[in-house]
Amino acid sequence: DIDPTQIPDAEVLDSKRKLNEFAEKATGFDAKARMKRAQKKAKEGKL
Repeated sequence: DIDPTQIPDAEVLDSKRKLNEFAEKATGFDAKARMKRAQKKAKEGKL
């Protein structure tokens, strides 16, 4: 098992940045827009 406390912050941030880049290319929405859409769907009970 990997201990999350042993992963350097820079590595975590880089991984998150890469994930956001991928998701933006795949969906056409940036992280902020994806969050807003998810919140709206959750409010409407569609999530």
